[in-house]
Amino acid sequence: MMMLLVLVVLAGCGHAATSDDADATRKISLDQYFYSESEERLRALQGQLQADGYKASRPSSYEHNGVTEWSIHSTVEVTTREIAGEDEKAEKYAERFGVQYDGNGVSLE
Repeated sequence: MMMLLVLVVLAGCGHAATSDDADATRKISLDQYFYSESEERLRALQGQLQADGYKASRPSSYEHNGVTEWSIHSTVEVTTREIAGEDEKAEKYAERFGVQYDGNGVSLE
């Protein structure tokens, strides 16, 4: 009986790839959204994002509560395990350029 228990425990010690492992290394396109009342700040951020390897949209304007605001979004290929790190980087970009980070989105494909 003891030998059977040891074999069961040892069999469970191997690490076969699971769907969680595969999901963590799967590449996705991550979109990140920024906004500001300053088109110039977003243009500066756009240039920096492009220099750092992101695809970044040109600023577009919209009215929000009677005020003109501007927004851009960036896209980068990451693994699902890298999303949290990309959010931290986006928050630092926003702080550095004096804009707001509005979070991320992932294509539903």
